[in-house]
Amino acid sequence: MVNKCIILILAGCVNLMAQGIPSAEYGDYAGYYTFKAKAGDPFFNFEQFELHLQKKNGQPTGLESRVLFFTDTSLTHIDTECVTTFRRFVLSGDSLVFETRICLGEYYKFSGRFLGIPSQSGAEGDNPVLEGTMLLLKNHRIVRQAAVKFFWIEGS
Repeated sequence: MVNKCIILILAGCVNLMAQGIPSAEYGDYAGYYTFKAKAGDPFFNFEQFELHLQKKNGQPTGLESRVLFFTDTSLTHIDTECVTTFRRFVLSGDSLVFETRICLGEYYKFSGRFLGIPSQSGAEGDNPVLEGTMLLLKNHRIVRQAAVKFFWIEGS
């Protein structure tokens, strides 16, 4: 029998500002970013990150984040889904750098570039829109590092 639990780490609503990108274009990046991973892939347990458009008086003001990943607390053999946000997020031109908040001692870092504007890629979920290097850290030590590609699905 496998026990599963969900950990929610919410630090309120974090407004992610994209540098060098007009606020009117924030919606081009809103959506769900995921892998097409198989068992055994280095980041099979990283479910997705989401960027949601924030608006005030009908105008885009920023992006809000949510990150989902699974962690294995090997001492108790419980698979845990972590639902958290970004601790650090920098979107500048075609570059993206992020770091997730820590969940049960684990967190992720990513540095990469967009292969085009996601909403204009015309290949929702079929072709990668973001590539770079991802790291999994546990207790502030690198556990895994690999080149990754994210696929995009439209969202608000």
